Amino acid sequence: LSPVIIWLGIVSMLTDISSEAAAAVLPVYLTGALGLSILAYGFLDGLQQGVSAVVRIAAGWTSDAVDRPKWVAAAGYGLSVAARAGLLFSVSVGAVASVIAVDRIGKGIRTAPRDALITAAAQPEHLARSFGVHRMLDTIGATAGPLLAFGVLLLIPQGYTTVFVFSLGAAVLGVAVLVLLVPNLRPRPVLGVARD
Repeated sequence: LSPVIIWLGIVSMLTDISSEAAAAVLPVYLTGALGLSILAYGFLDGLQQGVSAVVRIAAGWTSDAVDRPKWVAAAGYGLSVAARAGLLFSVSVGAVASVIAVDRIGKGIRTAPRDALITAAAQPEHLARSFGVHRMLDTIGATAGPLLAFGVLLLIPQGYTTVFVFSLGAAVLGVAVLVLLVPNLRPRPVLGVARD
């Protein structure tokens, strides 16, 4: 496998640790600490998932149009970092809802260009394996995030701020790996050769 696949998997793993750690405690934080009803939380979450799906289409088109998938993906990951930082200062339901919306938009922006980078880095005969390894690392992050978040809450009851700080740190590391270690591979061929 190309090292780029591994680096992109690590970026996704760190980002999923970050997002899933925050997502695991948000329902409890919003309903318990901030007083939002469970029904309102469900509506809010569903609306934001829909926004993320629509943004993916626009982000994929933009990534193809500007031919810079790394930087479009970095913008999406960067929005997620901003959302993690925003959680530290959000003390109302409206503020938290806005932060979650920014995070979902970031997720929508980064998905298509990240997949384009995987496709450009993978050898054609190992394309499925490349996506499988990336998905494995992504899933490790998605599993580790909630475990770490609830571990923190077990040690520090009401330690939501600690979870959000931890989440922000993982997100910053993910963006750093993307910006510093992943080349801006472009899947569009020029004279039959993929540019890098």
